[in-house]
Order: sequence, then C-alpha cells, then structure tokens
Amino acid sequence: MSATRFTKNCASISYWKLFESRRINTQPHSESFRMRFIFAASKAACTFYLSHQIMNKLGRQRIQSPRALWRLRTYLKRGGIIAYPTESCYGLGGLPTHTGAIRRIIRLKKRPQNKGLIVIGNKLQQLQPLLCRLPDDTQQQLQNIWPAPKTFIFPCRPKVHPMLRGVRRQQLATRVPNHLVAQQICREARSALISTSCNRAKQMPCRNSKEARKRFGKQVWILGGQVGRRKNPSEIIDWSTKTQLR
Repeated sequence: MSATRFTKNCASISYWKLFESRRINTQPHSESFRMRFIFAASKAACTFYLSHQIMNKLGRQRIQSPRALWRLRTYLKRGGIIAYPTESCYGLGGLPTHTGAIRRIIRLKKRPQNKGLIVIGNKLQQLQPLLCRLPDDTQQQLQNIWPAPKTFIFPCRPKVHPMLRGVRRQQLATRVPNHLVAQQICREARSALISTSCNRAKQMPCRNSKEARKRFGKQVWILGGQVGRRKNPSEIIDWSTKTQLR
C-alpha cells in the first residue's frame, strides 16, 4: 500500500474519531475542528506508515500477529537461536538467560568460550537486570548516547553465565542498537538478546538473510530485513576506563 493511501485511510479514521468526540467542538466547519483534525490525521498517518515500513523490513518471517509473537517468544524460551539484521551485519541471538541458547550460539560459531558475547536491548531497562546497579548519572549519560553503534562494558551480576560474560570476567558488553528492526525484535521478544555476528570463526559475517540461510540453514530462525549502512562492527568501550577495545 502506498504512503498516500495510508494517509487517506488514517485521515478518515481520525476524522470520525474527532467528529464523534465530545471533548471538542463537533461543528464540521469550525476552525478548532479543522486544526485538530489536520494535526491528528498527520500524526496518525506518520505513525501508521512508519510502523508498516519497520515491519516490512522483517521480510517473510513477520512477527506482528499475536500467533507469530507467541511462536517467537516460545521458540526463544526453549533455547532457540534467531538470525536478524543489525547496524553492520546479521547477528545471531537468543535469550541471555538461557544456558542452552548460549551454548548453541558458541557451538554454531565455533567460538572460544572465554571471549564472551554482546547483549542488546530495546532500551536500557531491558539490560539492567543483567548489570550491577548503575549510578543515576551513568544512566542519564547512556540515555543520551543510546541507541548507537557503541557497546559499553559494565560490571554484571553474579547470575550472568560465565560463557556470556567471558570466563574469569565479571563484566558484560551491552548495547542499545541504532537499528529499528533489532530494537523491534527485542521489544516484541520482551527480553534483551544475545547479539554476535552471524558467521563462524574467521569467516565474514552474513550481510543478508540469503547468506545466513546458506550458512546455517534450519539451525536458526531467520528474521529477514536489511542491515544498516555501517561497514564496521560496533565500537566496544570499557565504561569505567573509557578504553576502546574495538
């Protein structure tokens, strides 16, 4: 459906909602009615069209229907692995609290267990259950920085699995990605997600769903979509020392 048709449909809906409302003057020709109608119609059209564009980027494996959302959440809770687009490449993900999912990702990538993995969230609040209490000023700074292709390392809670944080480490790499689809998936999954490049060790990361399907086949659930324009992976920075590690 075109953007023009979206706007017309939203305008019609907004018109009748406003006309039937008792909180404003319902005379069709009043100046108050016209101005509120124009504002409401424009806002509804923009929101609806943007939502449609975001979900279109999910490709064949859309997750907006209640049944599809239930399937996705159930799949993740059982330790399933997904492949999805991020800022620079496709990523492999699963629940950071599921030991089986962590092990499967490491096995799929043939990655050393001591290196640790990145965890992303739709917002800082999704990441906080895994991290030690962050000072208020740190939280405010992160609210101003994220979403961004910047991964920060913070002290994590003892319950975080060693293979997630890295063997003999007490810190966790976290990020709120600057990618609408990645954010959407975290939001719909109602959980932070592991985010590591979709590739095996020493191979180039997958840049699209076709490459991901060719490499991993049915071992992962591929959520289609376009990767961002960034050519390099996210920066990794130790928050306490401000040292850039990647």
